[in-house]
Amino acid sequence: QLLARAVLSAQTVIDEKNQLLEQAKPAIELHESIVNDEGTLSMRDAGKQLQVKPNKFVEWLRESKYLNSSNHAYQSKIDAGYMRLSTTEHNGKPRTNTRVTGKGFAHLGKKIAEVRFANPGHVMFYKS
Repeated sequence: QLLARAVLSAQTVIDEKNQLLEQAKPAIELHESIVNDEGTLSMRDAGKQLQVKPNKFVEWLRESKYLNSSNHAYQSKIDAGYMRLSTTEHNGKPRTNTRVTGKGFAHLGKKIAEVRFANPGHVMFYKS
């Protein structure tokens, strides 16, 4: 009887965990699609999607040592897969821009959430 109760209890726990996994499935799929996306976002678009004022977002990225004073990503952030440098031509001259990867967007989203939780009235956030 003791063994039967233990098996029944274990099955109940497994069923509860499976139900939680089913509920979390849409969020997990969204996260995976963002992290595995080969496309990149401009810093402006990444900031807007994170509900952060673009100029304040770039300022925060510099303060947090993601970008140097020229707004180019540090090599460690490129190596981590958070950002990429993209070179385009503007008026016949090459221009290098920093782009945020899907993995970087997910990472920065977590960091921004921590900042927002600690200081929801911070000037870098849009007012809701």
